[in-house]
Amino acid sequence: MKKAVSIGPTAIAILVAALMLVLLRPGPCLADVYRFVDKNGTVCYTDELLDVPEAQRPGAKRIVGSETVSQQVETAAPQTEEEAKKETDATGQEISNQKSLNEKESNPIDLKQVEYERLVQEKESLDKEYQALQDERADIAENRDTLDAREYNEKVRQLNKHIAAYDEKRKAFQKVADAYNEKVKN
Repeated sequence: MKKAVSIGPTAIAILVAALMLVLLRPGPCLADVYRFVDKNGTVCYTDELLDVPEAQRPGAKRIVGSETVSQQVETAAPQTEEEAKKETDATGQEISNQKSLNEKESNPIDLKQVEYERLVQEKESLDKEYQALQDERADIAENRDTLDAREYNEKVRQLNKHIAAYDEKRKAFQKVADAYNEKVKN
């Protein structure tokens, strides 16, 4: 006859805690980004499908996973004939896309591109800051049992301050991005 194996309450508590750590660990937050061309021929990116004109929704390119908008911009082919003409000169040779800053300042389309690239970099910075906050939150949660109450509360207060500062930066960025999108639409 086989003997029954009994598991004590301590072993069960350890198994439950390990399972909770595995299941409650924050994962990467991915958003779908849609790429489309507006009525002026400008390539636009949005995370809201409703921002894409209805006629273009079936053809809007969906960027999925860890692929970033900046990677898409770097690999994007010209979208209009005008852009294609700008990339070749009269003899048919390719013109370098690396223009001087003075040339970019003189062309309003290039100014929009420079502003767009700045917004993309700022968004990437905000994403990194968000991930750091999530990592800090996870670290505090993992070490909750090893910290005394005062130390834990202080870490939570500091995290809340960082989150509030991040939220203000995110709101300011959103206002700038909305203004840029409105300017591009008009």
